[in-house]
Amino acid sequence: MKLNKIPIPNDTCLVEIVSDDNTQNHCVYFLNMEGELIDYVKIIDASVSEVISLLPHMFKIQFTPMQMWEMQCETSFNRIFEPDVIPYDSIFAWQMDSEMVGIIRHFGKINNVLNYLETDEFKSEVHILDDFIYSRPTPIEKESEEVHNRGIAARKRMLKIIREWVI
Repeated sequence: MKLNKIPIPNDTCLVEIVSDDNTQNHCVYFLNMEGELIDYVKIIDASVSEVISLLPHMFKIQFTPMQMWEMQCETSFNRIFEPDVIPYDSIFAWQMDSEMVGIIRHFGKINNVLNYLETDEFKSEVHILDDFIYSRPTPIEKESEEVHNRGIAARKRMLKIIREWVI
């Protein structure tokens, strides 16, 4: 299949490319600032680099369901069961919250904006990483310092992995 163009909806704040494991199939999700799905495109028989080259959006992330599953397993600190592997084309499963959209956009600016680390914008936004890492999102983290410290370590690992996926 020869791709010529992938149209990007106007309100897109983040392009999420979820590539099927061990195939040339992809779903491209267009998310708004809140992480909600605006639209999606399913692409069959194309390389990841071809798909990426047809998306002139500054904020892109690409991963596979297995990479997501491995990240969830590696960063789990308060879970009894392993997470499920979500199919790449499970349309609404790949939405995210506004906090994660902000973090990914921050990583996108670090990757794509010249001298971004030296700007006032960077200095005013860098707190979103610490806010995520040091938050106490679960009741057990509010009660137990040991669990909270495990949560901090897990969220740091999570952000390191996610940053590697940001294009």
